[in-house]
Amino acid sequence: MTLLQWLKERLPRNRQGKRPRTRLQLEALEDRMTPSSSGQLVWTGPAGGLWSNSANWTDPVSHLHFAPSSTDQLLFGDGGTGANTSSTMDFTSLTVDRVIMDSTYNATLTIGSGHTLTTNYFQQYGTLSMTGSATVSAGTYIDIYGAVSAMSMAPFTSLLNASGSFFLFSTGSISALGPTGLAISSANFSDSGTIAAGSSSMAGSLTISGPFTQSAGTITVNGGSLLTFDSLKDPSAYPVFQSAVSMLGGATIATDTQLAISGGSLVVTGGPGANTIGGTGGSLRVYNNGTISVGVSGVSASTLSLTTGSLTVGALDPAGAATGGTLNLYTGSAVALPAAPTSSTFVVKSLGVVNMYGATIALGGVAALDIRAADPGLTAGTVNSFGAAPPSPGDTITGPISCAGIINVGNGAAVATTLTVGGALGISGTLNMKGATLARGGNAVGLSGTLNSVGGSGGLGDSITGAGTFTNTGTISFAGTLHTLTLSSAYTQGSAGTLQARVANGQVSDVFAIGGAATLAGTLTVTAYGGALNPNQVWIVMTFASFTGDFTTKNFPAPMGWIGVPVAGDYEIFN
Repeated sequence: MTLLQWLKERLPRNRQGKRPRTRLQLEALEDRMTPSSSGQLVWTGPAGGLWSNSANWTDPVSHLHFAPSSTDQLLFGDGGTGANTSSTMDFTSLTVDRVIMDSTYNATLTIGSGHTLTTNYFQQYGTLSMTGSATVSAGTYIDIYGAVSAMSMAPFTSLLNASGSFFLFSTGSISALGPTGLAISSANFSDSGTIAAGSSSMAGSLTISGPFTQSAGTITVNGGSLLTFDSLKDPSAYPVFQSAVSMLGGATIATDTQLAISGGSLVVTGGPGANTIGGTGGSLRVYNNGTISVGVSGVSASTLSLTTGSLTVGALDPAGAATGGTLNLYTGSAVALPAAPTSSTFVVKSLGVVNMYGATIALGGVAALDIRAADPGLTAGTVNSFGAAPPSPGDTITGPISCAGIINVGNGAAVATTLTVGGALGISGTLNMKGATLARGGNAVGLSGTLNSVGGSGGLGDSITGAGTFTNTGTISFAGTLHTLTLSSAYTQGSAGTLQARVANGQVSDVFAIGGAATLAGTLTVTAYGGALNPNQVWIVMTFASFTGDFTTKNFPAPMGWIGVPVAGDYEIFN
């Protein structure tokens, strides 16, 4: 963009064109604050690069040289010979009308610690280098098309402050190094460029105050680095990520509200130390088909730790529409919720999906992993436990689960996938087991929805281990090839419960193998598998250590007469 193009485009927006001035037109014989005649100074920079040196500035009308003053517009890039040279803002405090670097300027502007530049408007190409307490303050906009690099140590922090909007364009980048790095404050930060807190060799800190929206580009929080979002006490001013965000081992993102992954992606990868989302708010939600990935498939493991807030997968967008979101947890990786006691939650809403590939969900003090039922016309919240290829571990959820949605365990392979649950499991939705083991220790299982046992390839069945109680007031069904579902504990089927099993010629059937006592009531439903059944066969559909009661209702295939009866050790049916 040329300077003339910029003036045509920008001046109507700011409504601050050149004002008539009556001034002396004097050549500055020494560096003194003498006003220019046109109200504009072009950087021509042949003499040392200091702003205080009037020889570096030229009035484009009078062609005389002046040091900048409060009414001047400072222009970089159209100065002819010597104009594309680096400069240093060496005034302790300088106020000018505006600072405009056009697209032909690719040199460096340096502002050192203890130096403050105040202007109505600031547009930057090339490189802006800031150290210590260097400050740029704009009364309207700050537009960044080039590179900003800030390096600060306590007690100093570099500052970019826009009373209006702050725009980081696609060609622009911001790098914050050092423990106090850079702070950016604005009425609205619109980001489509590249942002990095820290680097591969040095940690950094970047603080962004005010509303923030990332529409494109990338954000990287390097190992040991900190990215902080301050809503300025406005709960609606939470940061929204619509593109790529990366946390690289020991990185932290802090917020006093929440972080919204809206159509974007958050990738959390390895390195020393867990990656942390914290702050006084510290909640994280992913929606609008956004994705969070912890670890890299087949490459490395990582941990994402939420120290104060909640995690929501699939949520309402700002317009109130339900939208999908995905959390991927790869082999050896984990997501950890705040430690007890806490009011934090982990909710998987409609269209939300959590995929576990040999990973851990550490619920901390969260009351339960809350997997929600489907909103009208949508898919229920879903957790998929796929495990990892042996001998890698299965998946672990350390606390209770309340499932009104869907849990899928296993992938139908010939080797079982194990999901270990560290708390009570309440299923009012659906649990699908596909060549799976559900290891629940001494924790109870309450089934008021559906347990669908599909099994794996090669006749692999499903199993539920642990000594906790198992109460069925819902439905247990079988799918896939005929196989066995094993329960290592006692089993109680209430009056509203149903067991569905399939039988085939050759006296083969699905079998529900119970390691403890069976207390029976409710309904038994038997269906034919593989075609019409021949008469005079006996099938065993349940085994147990002992039994009490019998099914109240028994449904068998027509038209033959059937008998179903519990005997010592098993439940037999005859036709």
